[in-house]
Amino acid sequence: TIFSRFEDENYIVVLKSEKQDTKPVMISLPRLNLKFKIEGTKVISEDFKDYCLSQDQHINTLFGLSQYLIIEPDLQSDNPMKFNRKIIIPYHPIGEKESFFSNTIQFNLQKIGRPAYFSYEIDEDLECLNSETTAGSLYLALLYFKTATLDKDLFFKMNGYEICVHILKTCWQNCQYSDIEFNIILKFFEIKYSELER
Repeated sequence: TIFSRFEDENYIVVLKSEKQDTKPVMISLPRLNLKFKIEGTKVISEDFKDYCLSQDQHINTLFGLSQYLIIEPDLQSDNPMKFNRKIIIPYHPIGEKESFFSNTIQFNLQKIGRPAYFSYEIDEDLECLNSETTAGSLYLALLYFKTATLDKDLFFKMNGYEICVHILKTCWQNCQYSDIEFNIILKFFEIKYSELER
C-alpha cells in the first residue's frame, strides 16, 4: 500500500468505528506523528489543513526514491487562491545501495530521525521544491546527491548533482548550524566500506 512503503507496517494503526466489518475511518502513523481521516474516497490529512492524499503519488523528480507521500489541496474549485501540492519525505536512515552504480535508495524503516519527516511545497510554476527550514533543504540536497545521475531531471531541468549544488547554495548562513543540520551535512561525507572495495 501507499503507507507501507512510507512507514514500517508494524507502526501503521488503522482505526475503525464500533460497528463490525466497517471500513477504516482513520489511519495513524504514530512514529511520524501523522494522521489521515477517511471520508468516502478521500484520505484527508489531519496535520496539513485542507490537504488530502493525492491519487497521483509520482512527481517528475527524485527518480531514485519512491518512499514518500504526496498530498494535494482539498479545496473547492471556486476558491480563487491556488495552492500547491506537497511532498512528505520521512527522515529515516538511508540504507546501502544495491550496487555502486545504482541511483536507487531505500530508507531503513526500522529507525527514524528527529524530526520524523520533512515536507516540501511542489511549485510547478517555478519548478522547485520549497522547504520551510534549512534542515529540510539540506536533507533534500542529500537525497538528490544520493540519487544523482548525469541525466537531466524532468522537473528541475538539471542533473542530480546540479540540483544538489543549487539547493546547497540556499542553505548558506552566517550563524552556526543546529545539531540536526550538522548531522545531515555529515551524511554527505559518509562512504561505505563496500564502496571503497569496488
